[in-house]
Amino acid sequence: MINRRFNIVIFVILVYVLISASIAGSQLTASIDASKTLVTINGVRISQTAWGLGPDNYMAGVTSKQRLPSSGQLEFWIAGTGPDSAIGSGTGYKALVQFWNDVENYIALGLIHDPGPSPDGITVMVEGAADSLPVGGYWGSDMPPITNDRHHIVVSWTPTQISWVIDDYESHRMTFNINMNNPSFSILGAARLPGDSVSVNFENINLIFNQDYNVEYVVKTWDNAEGEVKLQWNANPEPDLAGYRIYYGNSSRIYSVSKSVGIVTNYTVTGLTIGETYYFAATAVNISGGESEYSNEVSTTIASTDKN
Repeated sequence: MINRRFNIVIFVILVYVLISASIAGSQLTASIDASKTLVTINGVRISQTAWGLGPDNYMAGVTSKQRLPSSGQLEFWIAGTGPDSAIGSGTGYKALVQFWNDVENYIALGLIHDPGPSPDGITVMVEGAADSLPVGGYWGSDMPPITNDRHHIVVSWTPTQISWVIDDYESHRMTFNINMNNPSFSILGAARLPGDSVSVNFENINLIFNQDYNVEYVVKTWDNAEGEVKLQWNANPEPDLAGYRIYYGNSSRIYSVSKSVGIVTNYTVTGLTIGETYYFAATAVNISGGESEYSNEVSTTIASTDKN
């Protein structure tokens, strides 16, 4: 039988082997080429909740490491790389560039498929805020149609304004009065629900300033809001061993979750929240239901994975 006083030196010693926030599967990923003129975003969303209703966990892309000058121009092409040149598949997806000045002034410009504004295809989207007041909208049925094709986009900004035009439709240029005196810049792809996909290239990216300025980027995915921890322990030699139980929670020796894992010596805990600290312990259970005391405790903070 298993002793109530659990000898952690001889029996279960919990060892955390691998901690990872990179979830196995086809999560959204991004890359940028050496010339910094091509960004590729693809994959299938794995995180939960619609669009951004949860944490920032539905996007992938690149973002500038530094703030941009207070005026400039961005020119690029959006090209779908999915079947029939689509930029994604499923219930919703979008490809966009975002300029972020501060929490009160930011704007995202791009293409979107969504059951609301574009149930039968894709349309132009603008989403953001100017001095905390919402700005933006979507092209209506009276606007030129947007199809699965390459689309040419030019964005210009000054300290107090941003404007953009798609496919040289100058008569449909959109201009917004918004503070852009020190913006950061991101190129992003996003999917609406788990299983929706993104497949898009941002091509011939060209940033133009009236001064010498070199923009460096970091590649990120926010489609990994659930982290995982792999645990390993020494086998218990008791002949009446029925299995092991894993305990974990956000406070030391106060465990909110327990899982029976059978007669194994390793187990991967999934569904952990990025940024939170977790504490883990194990027990052994015999065939009569007797349970040992907790093993030693291990802990870690789940960190997101950024790719430089």
